[in-house]
Amino acid sequence: MNRKLIIIFIFPLILVSWMIYSCKQPIVLKGKSSDGNWRAEYSPHHSPNPKGIWKGEATWLGGTNLPTLNFLVFKSGEEMVTLYDKPSDFPQGDVIEFVSIGDAPLYANYSLQIKWTYENKEFDEEINLERKKRFFILPF
Repeated sequence: MNRKLIIIFIFPLILVSWMIYSCKQPIVLKGKSSDGNWRAEYSPHHSPNPKGIWKGEATWLGGTNLPTLNFLVFKSGEEMVTLYDKPSDFPQGDVIEFVSIGDAPLYANYSLQIKWTYENKEFDEEINLERKKRFFILPF
């Protein structure tokens, strides 16, 4: 009986502690293109992140292969960083890192502009990255 009581109290205590730990972690910025072909995320490099290094990744979700990525621009407010300015080939599901050693996001609006060519047609997409709170983050 005593052991059951301990288990009944310890499990919720661990669950609540885990939620509190997760809520204290920084938000991430996530977005998806309007046509569903691209997904982007700007998040801490590791969690916990003692050095405060952030990374940004874009993933091609459409078609079989993305023949040509013309350029990629990461914007935070008025600042712009051009990441690709020449055509490059990327297979489907491949992660394209648009920021590798970034700073934590401020309260500016962040977006990712992508221009690519697919089946001899040019496309231009702007993904607005929205702040998302994370719950139940693994602490290791």
